[in-house]
Amino acid sequence: LHTVIADSSPTLYELPSNATVINGGPIATGFSCDGLKYGYYADLANGCRVFHVCYPYLDSEQFLRTRMWSFICGQDTVFNQVALVCDHAQNSIPCEDSPNHYETSNGYFGQTEINFRE
Repeated sequence: LHTVIADSSPTLYELPSNATVINGGPIATGFSCDGLKYGYYADLANGCRVFHVCYPYLDSEQFLRTRMWSFICGQDTVFNQVALVCDHAQNSIPCEDSPNHYETSNGYFGQTEINFRE
């Protein structure tokens, strides 16, 4: 992973300069966080070698905005949507199954703790 210096967008992912080498070819763009809740999302167009963090928030005028950060997994690894880590493909779910796990794997993000003793 690399240090994030800017948000990504569906047309431009902020990735390291050697991302095409790691990806084995050009990076396909187009992933959008629109309509997704806070969480980590595998990018199928890049064989799950790229993943995104989506973060919806209300701006100062109470409009819903979404920030998006993009990351690329290390050489010979893919993003495992169930475990939310980069791992070797043989240890991960099939990339094409990732959307089936978007909701469950990200289910706890953004929740606040509740003190049941009060």
